[in-house]
This record gives sequence, structure tokens and C-alpha cells, in this order.
Amino acid sequence: MASNDKYFAPPEATQTLLRVRGFSPNGQRSGGVVSLQIVDLPSGTMLFRMYHDPTKAYGEWWASSP
Repeated sequence: MASNDKYFAPPEATQTLLRVRGFSPNGQRSGGVVSLQIVDLPSGTMLFRMYHDPTKAYGEWWASSP
């Protein structure tokens, strides 16, 4: 079980999908992922988290390092 599994199960899954598609709670949009894919990352994978929104309220982007 991953530590973030709760975000991908109902009822939270709908909000997770909207967030990764770039929507804020008030309906603003900042880019987003077109086709969500859940993946398992190997232990020790380094992730970089970036934001479009200076308040870091939405628009999160993730990238991995090999």
C-alpha cells in the first residue's frame, strides 16, 4: 500500500483527477495532465515538484530523475 493510495480511491479520486488536470477548487485552470496514469516508483526515485501558482495551491507538476 502506497502512502498516497487514499487520493486515488473514492471519494477523493474525483478531486485528485481534477487537480492533476490543472483545476483549482474555484475552477481556475493551469495546464494539467491529459491522460492520468498511476505508476509505482522504485524506492529511492528522486521526484521534483514544480508549481505554476505562486501560492502552490494548484498546478502541481512532477518529474522523476533516472
